[in-house]
Amino acid sequence: MKAVKTRAATKGAAATRKHAEAMALEDLQKIMEWSEGKCLNEMFDNAPSHPDSVALMNLHGLMRALYPSLFVLMLRYDLHISIWGT
Repeated sequence: MKAVKTRAATKGAAATRKHAEAMALEDLQKIMEWSEGKCLNEMFDNAPSHPDSVALMNLHGLMRALYPSLFVLMLRYDLHISIWGT
């Protein structure tokens, strides 16, 4: 209920936002550290021997490859919106 009241009280450009806020660099670092804890970098050096390992490596490998790029794109988009308002 608090989120609804806060949203209703928002005025100006923030009231019309249709996208998520840009991720903070600290949040990205936490996600990457969590991923490295679940799937060690050394696992990528050898071919996986079990199907579960393949799925884990695919998930974390793609996540580590794409999250930094997505972070930059979200940051640029958020900066563009804050400067130009469109």
